[in-house]
Amino acid sequence: MNGNSTTDDGADNIDTGVGEFIVFGGGGSDDIAGESQHSNNIVIGDSGVANFLHIGAAVFAQATAGVNSGDDVISIVGNDNYVFGGLGDDDITGLGSGHLVVVGDTGSVYYNDPEAILVASNDIAGAGGDDSITTGSGPDFVIGGLG
Repeated sequence: MNGNSTTDDGADNIDTGVGEFIVFGGGGSDDIAGESQHSNNIVIGDSGVANFLHIGAAVFAQATAGVNSGDDVISIVGNDNYVFGGLGDDDITGLGSGHLVVVGDTGSVYYNDPEAILVASNDIAGAGGDDSITTGSGPDFVIGGLG
């Protein structure tokens, strides 16, 4: 599953409601909110990729450098979420008692379940924004990135 930004992308306001979700904000400054008690929810503020072994079991997620990356506001509540801000000055809030993985800028996460992160990295050296990241009470893993 791919989400790519273009020069025509604008600011989006996305509210997933309650349930499972995969969100690609694309280019522009996006406001993304989601709430779920399910596992393996993915939010990528700008462009990215998510690969699955089978439905609901992601094994790879990556935020990539987009054409028109923006300053995103991402608010997620629930269990076992993977959040990537992308390039730009992002404000990320991930609350809940489950596992949370946050990559402030671009990056990759390989995993086989929320408790077994195999590799997490910040992918583009020298690129990124000044991010604000707030997490909840669960076991969280955060890579801020540049800025």
